[in-house]
Amino acid sequence: NDASDGGTVTQRSATVSIGDATVAYEVLGKAETSRVVVMVPSFARAPEDFTEDFGSDLAARVAEAGYTVVLPTPEPAAVAAAVLGFLGR
Repeated sequence: NDASDGGTVTQRSATVSIGDATVAYEVLGKAETSRVVVMVPSFARAPEDFTEDFGSDLAARVAEAGYTVVLPTPEPAAVAAAVLGFLGR
């Protein structure tokens, strides 16, 4: 069963909040699937690096191949809190 057969890639936006941290994200895919790829941009970059907005079709190609692509846009404060939490500070 090749998940890349048929269907149209759709895109939706959402946010999730945990405590004071809020992360906005885009989801691309043909349908809900357990095959998920999360594309996290480099520090101080945006998820548009993986989209046509930045001249890249990487996210679209991965979605076309049958994966659900999640492109998070963390707020700087959320990133800092996550890093400090990871470091135990």
